[in-house]
Amino acid sequence: MIATRKITGPVTATAATVVLALSLAAPAASAMPAVAPLAPSSSATTTAVATTATSASAARLRAALTPQVLAAITTRLATLQAEGVDAATPTPAIAARVAASTCGPTELNSWLGAQISGLTEVDLLLASVGGQLVTIDAALFGSSSDPAYALTSHRQTLTKTYARNVGFWDPDIRDVDLLAMHGSMLVDRARVMRLLTELGGPPPDNADEIVDAIVDYFAGPAMRGGELPLITFNAFAMPGSDAMPGVPAAPPKVVIGDGILAAYDALGLGDVAPQATLSHEMAHQVQFDLGMFAGPEPADPAAATRRTELHADASAAYLLSHPRGLSMQRKRVQAFERVFFDVGDCLFDSPGHHGTPIQRAAAADWGYRMQESARPKSMIRPAAVLRDRFDAAGLTS
Repeated sequence: MIATRKITGPVTATAATVVLALSLAAPAASAMPAVAPLAPSSSATTTAVATTATSASAARLRAALTPQVLAAITTRLATLQAEGVDAATPTPAIAARVAASTCGPTELNSWLGAQISGLTEVDLLLASVGGQLVTIDAALFGSSSDPAYALTSHRQTLTKTYARNVGFWDPDIRDVDLLAMHGSMLVDRARVMRLLTELGGPPPDNADEIVDAIVDYFAGPAMRGGELPLITFNAFAMPGSDAMPGVPAAPPKVVIGDGILAAYDALGLGDVAPQATLSHEMAHQVQFDLGMFAGPEPADPAAATRRTELHADASAAYLLSHPRGLSMQRKRVQAFERVFFDVGDCLFDSPGHHGTPIQRAAAADWGYRMQESARPKSMIRPAAVLRDRFDAAGLTS
């Protein structure tokens, strides 16, 4: 998405992540930086939930997340980004409120804003840390063979869509491992300990204290036992890795978060959103094969991310509407264009900028029209040809 956390346009140790780490590591008496919600909450609501920030579990977790632990999280995010991890949707807990203009919040933003309207700034920051932990856990340990990462929501639809993607594109993406990302990982003590150990390990003298604080906080009502949609409001793709001494090869992965699927179900788009989300991520796997992430660091990271995100939208739409893909007709085409519109963002200068809502819908519509114009209708354009035509269309500027 189709990357909020790609970790946004990627899994990314962005400035926002660094600010998050610094603000959580600051003394409790220090002022917290302003965190603008996706949808403004009333002052009455803010007053009613103000005590949440001083809850015992939140205070305990904030104290447990030492600079060492936060630095380990940020470092691993940066490593994953360097390895080419690409995900789909912007980190909502720390996203700036967009100005009212030709680009603004979408219904998806509003829905998520309603889900988090009762949370304080501290809760939002801790939820963001939780989302990063769940994402890193899926990236490092996730496997479709492990029941802990099994698809649950829309399992049959996602399985069918995966098979159609694998058989559609000319790059060989049969080795992509499809799995789910569940917030319940945060209340599984063994998995939390495993992850923190992999990240460098909490100090032995207080490892149990840190793990217990994480599990206790996310098991509470504010985080809904780890199932707060914000925590898994994402989907991402990552390339495979070659075997190294003592480390087995890892297959490429596509990970779908429960939160993003729940959001689209609530908006009445559950008939097309799972297919659109997964096809977008599988398009990133095609991009990895085409070398679209290769080369030196781009001079304009926001433009580079926008290109790959909009191209993934267009490629997904091409497959979704193609008679040899999922053969969606015009009514459902309009619905999946709405799916892509809803995940647009207005963070124009952010390295994780995925494109505005209008740009994302336009890219999807371009993919649909490219499919409609093909003769014979059964023809599937090679992925490299589709990429070149997309670049020539100038949709990313």
